[in-house]
Amino acid sequence: MKSSTHKRIVLAGFGCAGVLAVLVVAALLSVPRFDSEDLAKPSRYSAGHAAAALDSLRTETLPALDGLRHDDRYVLRPRPRPRPPPLPRSGRDGAVAAVRVWRDPEIALERVPYGDTAPLGSAERRQWMATAQWAQADSLLEAATRPWGRVSAVLAALDSSDDPFLPVLDPLPVLSAARALLARARWDVEHGRPADADTAVRAAITVGRHLQDDLALPHVVLGARIEREAVHMLAAVYHNAGRFAQRDRADAYLARVDSNLAALRHGLSQIRAAGALADNAAALVGWARHDALPLAVRRELILAVAFGWAYSDPETRGGPGDGRKEALAQLAGAGLPAELAGIVRRGTAAFGYNLLRRLTVAWRYKTT
Repeated sequence: MKSSTHKRIVLAGFGCAGVLAVLVVAALLSVPRFDSEDLAKPSRYSAGHAAAALDSLRTETLPALDGLRHDDRYVLRPRPRPRPPPLPRSGRDGAVAAVRVWRDPEIALERVPYGDTAPLGSAERRQWMATAQWAQADSLLEAATRPWGRVSAVLAALDSSDDPFLPVLDPLPVLSAARALLARARWDVEHGRPADADTAVRAAITVGRHLQDDLALPHVVLGARIEREAVHMLAAVYHNAGRFAQRDRADAYLARVDSNLAALRHGLSQIRAAGALADNAAALVGWARHDALPLAVRRELILAVAFGWAYSDPETRGGPGDGRKEALAQLAGAGLPAELAGIVRRGTAAFGYNLLRRLTVAWRYKTT
């Protein structure tokens, strides 16, 4: 065999091995974690599934997301702080303090249940109440009293991330820390400290609301979930204390929070499914222009147009479809907020990637 032929065979073998390695890593890393927000993440969506998702978005989900309503009476106000000496931004940002809690190795693998509805004396209840004295609960309560920046911006700075897929928190420690704060509230109730209990529950609601102000839609969903559990507990505390007028208001707000959470969950899954079909891109782009939708929802819509080909085998292999390219081009000069315009630029650039880069980008999109 000629030397040049042998070299070509060897180089081709290395190239195939590289592609195979990317595929194996992507398959392993895209396996969902055991959390209810991550269980239903298929690697591909059929055309029928994508069409059905678009129809659900049009008729049900987006109307529900158009102008989500909250009740500000249940949040904590930032605590007044003395001016001198001024703290650096990272020292006064509640998001920075919260991220330290959520990335604390001590709670990284904890799976704390929401135990307020568990029977007294049950193992689930005991496990939950054991977290009431966590130091992380103290830190999260303190963080809730500060002004917050965006959590995704804090994570991007910590991780030196500059791609369109924002770093996303692991939901397990986020939920565990919030539930520890609620366990603290229940402990305060049982020890005759209703004011402290009220503060702890409101702190959890406040943390959930701050997450709902984030750019990453998975964080918004997580924040709505925390708010839902905290409002549920607040209604129970009012009921047990015989404060029935306050309980009725909390129950009414709980119904609204339930509706918000359902719409956000459906939105996240349906937008990604709809984006798998290039023919859906024009409709998704039209909705992304709608200012009344939360910024995180609009961002997710643009991501679905720019990178939804990751859920389509033909587009992943052969490149994004023309309908997707034409739809994204409509947003190039649409005067979008900077957070959204950057995704348009990155998505347009990704349309020219080769197969190996498309596989890498597809994995990033599907695991954030």
